[in-house]
Amino acid sequence: MKIAFATKDNQFINDHFGWCRQFAVYDVKPSGFQFLEMREAVTDSKSAPSGDDEVDKINRRIDAIRDCAIVYCEAI
Repeated sequence: MKIAFATKDNQFINDHFGWCRQFAVYDVKPSGFQFLEMREAVTDSKSAPSGDDEVDKINRRIDAIRDCAIVYCEAI
């Protein structure tokens, strides 16, 4: 199964879901785990749009990890 981790530094789970710019995605199996890729959660220079853009901001993050079964983050 694929698991996503919200990370600022590619080392720790240390980012808020709504503010994160990237997710580290791993494939986890009973036999072990494998890093797959870093997925970008933003498509422009805005890291925290406001107002009507809030829905788009969250949807971009959901789309980035849609195929992941679990997501770990610092907060939501």
